[in-house]
Amino acid sequence: MGKVMVLEWDDTVQVDGNVVGELVLELGPTGAWDVVGDAVGAMRADLAALSLAMAEGRLADVVRGGDSISRVAWEIGLTTLSAVAVDLALCAERGDMAALPAVHARLHRVAGRSLTTEPGEALRG
Repeated sequence: MGKVMVLEWDDTVQVDGNVVGELVLELGPTGAWDVVGDAVGAMRADLAALSLAMAEGRLADVVRGGDSISRVAWEIGLTTLSAVAVDLALCAERGDMAALPAVHARLHRVAGRSLTTEPGEALRG
């Protein structure tokens, strides 16, 4: 028998501490906490809308949803989530129907880890 290839991925959540630090310096801990909380809520809503768009095959809405999630995630330092959302938008834009479901599943795994963690953990450090 041939060698079995196993695909590996790294869904480790990466947070840009510089972005978080800038938010705290600019807004104070309470203001930064509020911004992060609002962003997390917006991304959760975007994820739900994006999943519906995926189920209905509305690729233009998947592109818009991926772009929106990516921008918001980047603004609060969630670099891994931002990158995967860009990947999803690119798959939808290119019409890559083989990769799209896999990247969508990865987005939900990364979002699950990114958005269910205490949003202000980095703000308290």
